[in-house]
Amino acid sequence: MPKWTTQQKAAIEDEGGTLLLSASAGSGKTAVLVERAFRLISAENPTSADRLLILTFSNAAAAELRSRIAQRLDHALEQDPGSMHLRRQKMLLQRAQISTVSAFCMQLLREQFSRLPIPPDFRVADESIRYELSQATLAAVLEASYESPAFREFASVFGKARNDRAAGDAVLGLYEHLRALPFFETSLSSMCALFHGEEAIEESLWGKELLKGAGEVASEGIAVCNAALDIIRETPELAGYADALLIDRDCFLRLQELLEQKRWDDARIAAGYQPVKLKSVRGFDGTEKETVQALRKQAKELLGDILSDYLVCSAEQFEEDRAALAPMVDALADAVRMYSDRFFEAKVSEKVLEFSDFEHLTLQLLVDENGKKTPLAKEISARYDVVMVDEYQDTNALQDMLYRMLANEDESNLFLVGDVKQSIYRFRKAMPELFIDKKERFAPYDGKSHPASLILPHNFRSTEAVVSGINDLFCALMCREVGEITYDGAEKLIAGAGESPAPGGVEIDLINISENKEFGEAEAVAQRIRSMVREGFLVREKDGTLRPCNYGDFCVLMRSPAGSGELYLTALEAHGVPATADLDTAMLTEPAVQPVIAALRVLDNPAQDVPLAAVMTSPMFAFSGAELAALRAKTPRGGLWMALRADDTEKTQRFISTILTLRREGGLLPVAALTNRLLEETGYLLCAQVADAA
Repeated sequence: MPKWTTQQKAAIEDEGGTLLLSASAGSGKTAVLVERAFRLISAENPTSADRLLILTFSNAAAAELRSRIAQRLDHALEQDPGSMHLRRQKMLLQRAQISTVSAFCMQLLREQFSRLPIPPDFRVADESIRYELSQATLAAVLEASYESPAFREFASVFGKARNDRAAGDAVLGLYEHLRALPFFETSLSSMCALFHGEEAIEESLWGKELLKGAGEVASEGIAVCNAALDIIRETPELAGYADALLIDRDCFLRLQELLEQKRWDDARIAAGYQPVKLKSVRGFDGTEKETVQALRKQAKELLGDILSDYLVCSAEQFEEDRAALAPMVDALADAVRMYSDRFFEAKVSEKVLEFSDFEHLTLQLLVDENGKKTPLAKEISARYDVVMVDEYQDTNALQDMLYRMLANEDESNLFLVGDVKQSIYRFRKAMPELFIDKKERFAPYDGKSHPASLILPHNFRSTEAVVSGINDLFCALMCREVGEITYDGAEKLIAGAGESPAPGGVEIDLINISENKEFGEAEAVAQRIRSMVREGFLVREKDGTLRPCNYGDFCVLMRSPAGSGELYLTALEAHGVPATADLDTAMLTEPAVQPVIAALRVLDNPAQDVPLAAVMTSPMFAFSGAELAALRAKTPRGGLWMALRADDTEKTQRFISTILTLRREGGLLPVAALTNRLLEETGYLLCAQVADAA
């Protein structure tokens, strides 16, 4: 049995109510979750295993959780082979709902389809049909929306009247944003209401954010002026610069005061101050002079930023702009509503639904118009004794409401696990602020008050030196304004792996690349790796034993290898460091290979116009430019695949048949086998060989 820390033990054994577990990196989060589930189903008054609801964000994670709970039961059975209770729990575990949120919602919709306007035999929409339906719907919606003068004005203002792209992107972008919120129509109406409000700019949603941002810049300006004045005090030769910087600082201080008082127009006037010139300083050329001049330049730029980025208009101009925008925003909202309704109808007609549909439709089943649980929600929540959610930091508002509807009446059986420092899915509309809000509202865990928040601070993966370095770095970088939480005593990692005789920790190397801008950084890394190997730098194996490092122990991580990967390979090889990187794209850019790449992309998703046109005009299918133009003339709207589906000529139908046949086979064949089938079906290999011979 593992030796649990005090915090881990509390997380496993607590039964008092809802618990938010903030599990730091390497803290044994999964082990704790598994042990808590095992304890619930093996206790003296156990929960039946099929009354567990455990939700996570990937099928692999769900499968691992189920497997590890089963292994824990197996271990318990080894200790007590005669336990019928444990045997029964292992059997019931197969029926337990341990899945992704989407899988849970899809299963519920299949059970309750008769309550919703969906077919019983719906399937998950693949990307190609989703794209095709979305583009067709969007084209129809834009055409209908242009009947509205307000929408035409919106498209003209935001799209520069060149094409539909900006207007279409706005409709799709707003639609996707709203899909992550619980109540689509309520959220959309609230957005429109902002433009019909009568509050002054400083009391508006936008004004409050702009005043806050301007205040932060003003504070930065004060700090910059103070830094310059500190240098001047220590360097008497620069005393001539002091007057101008004192005036600058007074301006920032006055501006900060006006912003705090929400005096918008007065603050705007103050920000228009024209800085006086620095007096001339002669006979002194120390580096301090350049530093003060650079700081003065920065202060002037900050002052300009306040006017250009924050206090961008007067209060009167704001009122005029808001009134002018209101009908345009209403027209955009109408277009989004139309798109939402028609897109859903199109999906239903094709018997397909998206993952976001699963969640919204499930919410319709569980929540009434007043935001309360429906009778069905009460029935479903009664199926579960505990609701456990993994990776809670990547939850959105819609999913959060689903969890609450699935909990018991007082929401006291929730176990939420995550780490806001590891939230990486904001591009998928994740809202880590939900985690932060609960962490701040819930009582610190004391075993008595609930809901409670508990931190697992121990890191069992890294040495004390690494943990200490990480703490030092993030204490300096991470605060509420940058990173949304303050990396303080409560958030700091604690080394749980024990002391290690292995040297090393976290290093930050500042490299001067002025003499070799192209290879400087790569050269420094190559030299460092070579010297560590030559010196026999010790590294730790998984079992704790030490050995000298070798070249295979090193990994160079970069944001993208496309730009600098080749430089690193060259530098490493020049220093005798064997290295490899997945950079060899030369073959993929060969003219003869390009049509095959395009064809594979089409087989994955035929709704991609560029690769589709490339395949059609390649020797595989030999469509001419004139034939493509005729297809587009016949079906001017929608994608190229839609134009092909609408055409009944023999050549087009033969092409579609080939693509659809290969797509079906692609679901069963590995990529290499599918590529061979493509070459056989089209005779392209022979064409390429002839061209190569020629």
